[in-house]
Amino acid sequence: MGFAGDKPHVPGPIKMMFIADKTALAAQLRQWAALPSLKRIIVSHGAIIETDPQGVLRNLAASLA
Repeated sequence: MGFAGDKPHVPGPIKMMFIADKTALAAQLRQWAALPSLKRIIVSHGAIIETDPQGVLRNLAASLA
């Protein structure tokens, strides 16, 4: 189903069933990526993202296009 993976991503079923406005979510991710104080992303499942969290958020936003 695409939920697990080697890198952060938005699983396909989540995109299809739960994200009503991909453009708005992508914009929110880009806003968070622009926070100068962002040091890490703590997720509910998986490892804490401490390497380039801004880039991770930008990549997630791009994947919603």
